[in-house]
Amino acid sequence: MNEAEYDEDLRYCFNVEYYDHNADLIREYQLMFFPVDNSIEMYDIKQKKIYLKRVGYPGIQLRDFVIGATVIIFSRPLLIKSYGDKFTASKLISKLERALLVVRLETNSLLGDLFNFVIDHGYTIIQMRSVKFSDQAAQEFLSISYSSEDTNKYKSKLSGGLIYAFTLMKENCVNSLNSLLGPEDLNQASINFPDSIRGYFITDKENGFVHASKNLALAEEEINFMFGSYANSMFERTAKFKDCTLALIKPHILKQGLIGEIITAIIKGGYEINDIQLFNLETANATEFLEVYKGLMPTFMDHVNELISGASVAMEISHPSMNQEQIVTEFRKFVGPYEPCIGKQIFPMAIRSVYGYDWVHNALHCTDLPEDGPMESDYFFNILCS
Repeated sequence: MNEAEYDEDLRYCFNVEYYDHNADLIREYQLMFFPVDNSIEMYDIKQKKIYLKRVGYPGIQLRDFVIGATVIIFSRPLLIKSYGDKFTASKLISKLERALLVVRLETNSLLGDLFNFVIDHGYTIIQMRSVKFSDQAAQEFLSISYSSEDTNKYKSKLSGGLIYAFTLMKENCVNSLNSLLGPEDLNQASINFPDSIRGYFITDKENGFVHASKNLALAEEEINFMFGSYANSMFERTAKFKDCTLALIKPHILKQGLIGEIITAIIKGGYEINDIQLFNLETANATEFLEVYKGLMPTFMDHVNELISGASVAMEISHPSMNQEQIVTEFRKFVGPYEPCIGKQIFPMAIRSVYGYDWVHNALHCTDLPEDGPMESDYFFNILCS
């Protein structure tokens, strides 16, 4: 729906929180969003008065208001806690559905294309991770949606390789996602439906596997299995924590839908992605992670605010011919100077030069010092996941 189609009186209401560092307390507000002109208004719940009069804010869209996400309003990170009224809940809950997509890729050479595929088809990526299934985990997951016969049929495919799992959100998500899968016969899919998920992404016809949630009830059960509180004890982490560097793709790239292009560029550069996961960082996590860079960043809180402004994607990166010192040093050169304006002059084809536009919005963070590579990977793929 475009702006012209919105009713002038239509407004959505959300309960949000702001952590006030100076006062060391959480302030609660109601944030009203008017899609007709992308304006906002805020109400102070405790003081019972208008905090911010209605004002245009073109940098934000209705799709940014996801429960659990953070939006930045005039440099303040606001955590979206819940819907603020029954109207908003009824409109948005009924409008959007969630579904799980699971794909086994034989190599990660098509991972960037997979991101592009789901984004180009209008899906919002809510959660994402790479996983390695044990036989037991594969058995338990498949038994949610498959018969005993099909569970035994697919178990070895699910536990035999690297799996990428996505929680996707969209109107009519379950039906639309299943319509994109293509035939279960992988040979038929590649010949007659080459643009389907099975037809394009499954290159190993013997071991390939694709699954999408079959209905909303199963979707929630599958998502909880894959991303719930017990998920980390079910799956083997694929990070190596050795001879590695960390790449953290920043929220502005995900909002622009460019993550697939950056992943493809990294893979074409000869690098391997050992582990990958989407994170929604909170202020404390982002501050802790960036603490070692505090003296090097003249606008430290701007960097923190960028990391908490939306989802980011962490990747452990390695190279088959590089040791610990080499991988950090060479990958840092590969992505380009921290300041994109400088990079555009001397390394115009570097990732930051192409996709970044200032010191804060420079596409991605990468490890700066060789000895910090395993430590930064451990922070995301061990500490934050525990």
